[in-house]
Amino acid sequence: MNKKVHLSLIFALIIVLVLSACGGDDDKKEETRRFDEVTVQLKWLHNPQFAGFYAADRLGYYTQERIRINLVPGGPNVDVITPVENGTAMFGIAGGDFVLRDIAQGNKPFKVIGATYQINPFVYVYLLGDEKEPLETADDWRGLRIAPFDDNVILAGILSTLGLTLDDVEVVTDAEFALGQFINGEMDVRGVFRTNEVLALEAEGYQIQVIKPEDYGVLTYPDLIYMNTDKVNDDLAKRFMKATLRGWEYVTQNPDKVLDLVLEYAPSSDKDITQRTWEASLPLFDASNGLLRLDENVMQSMVNLMVQTGMLTEAPDLDKLYTTEYLDQG
Repeated sequence: MNKKVHLSLIFALIIVLVLSACGGDDDKKEETRRFDEVTVQLKWLHNPQFAGFYAADRLGYYTQERIRINLVPGGPNVDVITPVENGTAMFGIAGGDFVLRDIAQGNKPFKVIGATYQINPFVYVYLLGDEKEPLETADDWRGLRIAPFDDNVILAGILSTLGLTLDDVEVVTDAEFALGQFINGEMDVRGVFRTNEVLALEAEGYQIQVIKPEDYGVLTYPDLIYMNTDKVNDDLAKRFMKATLRGWEYVTQNPDKVLDLVLEYAPSSDKDITQRTWEASLPLFDASNGLLRLDENVMQSMVNLMVQTGMLTEAPDLDKLYTTEYLDQG
């Protein structure tokens, strides 16, 4: 073969290989561009209340929707609102009344798109024994020392059904987080979680009355899923909620798989406590309205209570606060 022809063929082959390599890099870059990097700011430390998000991550549901997920835990004294406000996180899970207040006041670019707990795990407990009978009437409640451990919204709702207001009880604002003061009788009623402290009190053999807000018609969402509307478009919101819903469907249909999922995110958690917490939580996620759903009546109830307690000066239009379109489309 002519030497010049031979060199020309080699040169042409090199060009083809180089172009192929460049094309491969372009394909990889295009593949990377097709995925959205999404951070979700959780309300609290990793625990069973976020089980559906863990399942959607570990089972690849987010990946199937072209999302690379980063679930960031909250915790005591952690500001979980600001990361969503400044765009560090695109989505968040936070206390319902605080998120709704921020939207209603018009100072944060938020929109609520779902709710995990369909029944609020927050309850009040009253220590029985020593001839103490369960609280039933308005007279039973009047003058009690109550540590709400929230912003008084739920307590105000319960009292209003009895014809009482916050002025009719002694609201304890400096109670310790531990249960010692309650057990020692330094307060009469205390706000707790039925998925945590109620289990601990019962395990220790204390006789308690568990006062459930829903028994008084007080309906609230404690954990709202919301997004930064400046950072998230409709397509991403739809894909995120589709994958998230699949995760929650999985954990509610496969409750025996949840412990291992949670321990992947919180490996130092006590297995027995985590399992009991999950078992107590499971019935609270799926109500008649469906997983992650937002009920108009509950949202209106929350707004009314917030106006009643002064968190809002007036009731905003509900359409401003939330949408169900992404779940509906998913």
